[in-house]
Amino acid sequence: MIIKMNDLSKVNVGIILQNILKLINGNKDADLAIIFNVKSGTISAWRKRNSMNFDLLIKLCLKRGWNIN
Repeated sequence: MIIKMNDLSKVNVGIILQNILKLINGNKDADLAIIFNVKSGTISAWRKRNSMNFDLLIKLCLKRGWNIN
């Protein structure tokens, strides 16, 4: 699935973060903060706003060899 920039409102950041937690066998925002190299509060803000730094997400997926789709 390709998401166009104007379709980002359809993205559910909470689901993305939950999927990453499963991939890393994590269970809390602190685990996500470590792999994204951000503060735990940043992860919480991403969930609240349903928005995140997609550049970091893409870099993480490429670094770990995860399918971005």
